[in-house]
Amino acid sequence: MDKIVEKPIKIDLHIHSVFSSHKDGKKVEFNTEENIPVLISKLKANGVDMCAITDHDRFNYEMYKSLKAYEGKGLQKVLPGVEFSVKFDGKKTIHIVTIFDDRDEERLKCLEELFEKGIGKEKYINDAYLREDYFALLKEVGLDFIMIAHQKKTPTSTQKPHKSDVMTLGREAFNDLLFMEYFDAYEFRQRDNEIFNKKYSLDNDVKEKLRFVTGSDCHDWNYYPNSSDSEEDVKFTYLKALPTFKGLVMAITDHHRINYSGSFWGQGRYIKELCIKIKGKKNKIPLSSILVKCQE
Repeated sequence: MDKIVEKPIKIDLHIHSVFSSHKDGKKVEFNTEENIPVLISKLKANGVDMCAITDHDRFNYEMYKSLKAYEGKGLQKVLPGVEFSVKFDGKKTIHIVTIFDDRDEERLKCLEELFEKGIGKEKYINDAYLREDYFALLKEVGLDFIMIAHQKKTPTSTQKPHKSDVMTLGREAFNDLLFMEYFDAYEFRQRDNEIFNKKYSLDNDVKEKLRFVTGSDCHDWNYYPNSSDSEEDVKFTYLKALPTFKGLVMAITDHHRINYSGSFWGQGRYIKELCIKIKGKKNKIPLSSILVKCQE
């Protein structure tokens, strides 16, 4: 495993499989374990380095492992995840893409079991979890995680929010969550939203707190990154990070490490390594050529 970032990684943490059929029906019927090679070919064609299958309120360990088998064979990293439906205020349901640390296989198996016969099944009422039950489930799993709130439209949109977007909670609640940095990031999908998201961050002086990432939300692997044969303008996110869960966490919580072009403020001359002596022994510390813009 590399110790420094040699190049940005391109991510997609929002892909559905057939295990979302309880909500998406026939839209995901092609997305079976046998058809993972189709998804792999599409991911390779789009240059995706890190990905996750995040089904609605389900986790299938075998599906995850079948995709993970391609690590080092076209994919740098596959992470486990779930798109949770959460009644955040007891009434409105929002979707939270939750990505887990992949270092404990037994706890991942436990995650699948929790949906089948544990708290994940018991507390799943009217196709959603109450907020306290969502966190109780995460505690039961016992894995580190990041939360990405689903947000199709921009915070400045005057249109009615999508039914699963965090903005359905209202402007005041959104601002409160933003102030507390409740979510690690917010997901958007349409390319046109990028400039409005940046403007909102600057106008409200929240660029340090409001981090946006994209996800394909693909429901049919035949058309990845689209969900059907209709053309869509899907935008991918690049991270200045190593392809690990820890690398993802470091990047997703720092807006300087996120962009949509793969160019991190230019690459010029740089110091390749530091040479220092520790107790008389020479040590070389390699440095990355990817620059991070310093705060003024």
